[in-house]
Amino acid sequence: MNRIALSFIVIASILSCKDKEPQPKLPVFEVMANMQKAKLSNLVDSIQYLPLETNDSSLIGNISRIVATPHQIFVGDRLANSVFVFNKQGKFLHKICRQGRGPEEYIRLYDFDVNEQDSSIYFYCGTHIQIYDYNGNYKQTVPIDSSLFPTTMAVSNHCIYLSMNYNTCLEDQPYNSIFIDSKGNIIEKSSPYPKEIAGQINYSPRLSFRFRHDTLLYFNNFEYIIHEYIQGHSTPKFKLNFNEHEIPPIHSQNIENLQRTHFQNYALLYNIAYIKGKYYILFLMNDMKYLSVIYPQKGIIRTVNISTDLEYDNSLTPHFLDFNCIENNSFVTYYEWSDAPELFSKLKLSADHNPIIVFYHIK
Repeated sequence: MNRIALSFIVIASILSCKDKEPQPKLPVFEVMANMQKAKLSNLVDSIQYLPLETNDSSLIGNISRIVATPHQIFVGDRLANSVFVFNKQGKFLHKICRQGRGPEEYIRLYDFDVNEQDSSIYFYCGTHIQIYDYNGNYKQTVPIDSSLFPTTMAVSNHCIYLSMNYNTCLEDQPYNSIFIDSKGNIIEKSSPYPKEIAGQINYSPRLSFRFRHDTLLYFNNFEYIIHEYIQGHSTPKFKLNFNEHEIPPIHSQNIENLQRTHFQNYALLYNIAYIKGKYYILFLMNDMKYLSVIYPQKGIIRTVNISTDLEYDNSLTPHFLDFNCIENNSFVTYYEWSDAPELFSKLKLSADHNPIIVFYHIK
């Protein structure tokens, strides 16, 4: 690709390529024009606190991901290379840990996801994915191409989604998103980016994409286009417009600047979900956290500044952005004692208690 073409590539869309057909015109939602026009109380009607049982077998060191199903809560711990399983009342059930060098084991757990349709849990272990049942019994191994090193994944009955990172992608696989089947074969590569930035820009946000009813909503690194993956095909749905806060075009002069500024003054997307006909999008901008809600039927968007407007309990505000999943029309996140000692005191819990799972019930 020549230098002139490169100057028009935008990280925010990363969909342009010389040999690729032009994308259809997408609906654009203006985010900046709607900042601070809504309150969280307009979106959330109640909060449920669920302390996780603490005993010698259930001690959690560092939560990397939460998956909440209708009957169980799965908590990933990268330090322990394990997934702890609790019921919906917070009672500890068991721990899944198959660490080792055997064919049914793994050395390190990077990420996990749950496929509720076949009651399986997928452990992403770097070079492969190990599939177990809810009790930790081995089911299958899915190999991952050695040139890939995704940062997170999402699973369904039909495919596995791998979200890539510039810093870990090799030059022969410069794609943001890759879909593989149950045998590890690549089904689709989505949103290529210039090889010049492969391995140069280190950006690993805490993304937690999940399939809902065989449909995946996702976005690519530094991109404001929301994609929908359904029935084996990705389709761009709409674009967010952050005006002057959008990522600038890639060219040789600003790659170093992007590295140096760590993407300050740009809007960085973190998570997305579709609930009751609305899109919920979390993003970070200038160290402030926001939640935008898109009403597609009305063609409008409303945004809450979470950093200043968590009305139920302001002491929890700094951590709301890190919600890990959406389940039963709720944002699901967690708080440790160091995050919110006042909450632990209010619930009469000690500092060495396991984290508290919190459900923000959406109206």
